[in-house]
Amino acid sequence: MLIEFSEFNFKLILFLIYPISIRIQDYSNEAYIKEDKDNILFTTFRCYLSFIFSGVPLLIFKLNTKKKKKKEGESSPNKIEVENGKNSMNILNIQLKKYERIKLYKLILFLFLLSMIGLFSFYASYYFSSSDYTYPKYSVRTFFQITHFFTLSYFLLKQKLFKHHFISYGCITIMLIIIFGVTFSYFKEFLYAVIYFFVSEFVFAFYDIFIKICMNKFYKTPYFIMFYIGIINTIVLLIYDIIAYFTNPDISGIIIGFKDNIYNAGDFFLMVLDLFFEYLWNLGIWILIYYFSPCHYFIADYASEYIYFILKRFKKKDPFYLDNINFSVMIICGIIIFIFSLVFNEVIILNFFGLDFNTNKRIKERGNSEIENLFEMCGTSLKDDIENTSEND
Repeated sequence: MLIEFSEFNFKLILFLIYPISIRIQDYSNEAYIKEDKDNILFTTFRCYLSFIFSGVPLLIFKLNTKKKKKKEGESSPNKIEVENGKNSMNILNIQLKKYERIKLYKLILFLFLLSMIGLFSFYASYYFSSSDYTYPKYSVRTFFQITHFFTLSYFLLKQKLFKHHFISYGCITIMLIIIFGVTFSYFKEFLYAVIYFFVSEFVFAFYDIFIKICMNKFYKTPYFIMFYIGIINTIVLLIYDIIAYFTNPDISGIIIGFKDNIYNAGDFFLMVLDLFFEYLWNLGIWILIYYFSPCHYFIADYASEYIYFILKRFKKKDPFYLDNINFSVMIICGIIIFIFSLVFNEVIILNFFGLDFNTNKRIKERGNSEIENLFEMCGTSLKDDIENTSEND
């Protein structure tokens, strides 16, 4: 078989959370946000306010952990007696407490850095969400996105890169060059768009990889990190907006956003529903990073953009989307890019030209085969020893 899927993993369904939830959130957002009454600060605030939903699963996990510890304590009463007989202030305990304290300080520092990087990247994405950047994003943004994830994962996460990674990257780049040629005549502010996407995608990639580093370094779940980042940024934004609203309302936005859009209990309910869907698509990104890698996020993000592109043909009267040649080229190139993004992340394995040799599946198969051969050799050796012993007797 020339093409095969990697080992089935139920977690692959997680790829659907982001593209589906973000499309639903488009409608939940329109349900209560009045026309031309949204603003960047209010949008950013709602995003990080939604992160606080992580407190629910975090609380459930904590309660379950307490119950398990309680049961373990009841089943082993001798353990308590042994521990009471020890001196809690010995050198080992002092060093352990010192280590835990330093680790806590580092965790707090990481959380604040993540909060600031995330706040900057999210705010910047809305600040530059102009129609002038619509067409460059199909090629320029995607190129910088995959390039930054590719390079930063290698240098910061020490991700090993093999032939199938470079071939996939090369094929995706060729498709993006074709898309670039098709869309170039529609570009506005090209040079500025290139600079913006280079910087913004670098920040986003660094943010996602920094999330992975934080998860690996401190063994924290997405729920834990999202919850505290949500609290930090929500408080920071509220403090800023309260001061701005009473000193210079022109640079405020959160209080004005509530006044302009939340008129009654129905609007408030719709906002909570909107926050929930916004939380879901953000959680989809974080869970992908947690269980897989930051590079896997590219699959979900590109699928989302691809769906959005198709919908634009039916929603907008833009001549670009109505042109059958442009649309066909974008669709074909988009499918090829999506397929090779799956190859890059080993969701699909290509069994030719040695592209499968260094995939995780083949490495595991070789490892299992070597272990089986070792057991066979040990078994044969043991059998020979027994036979020799029997002959001597």
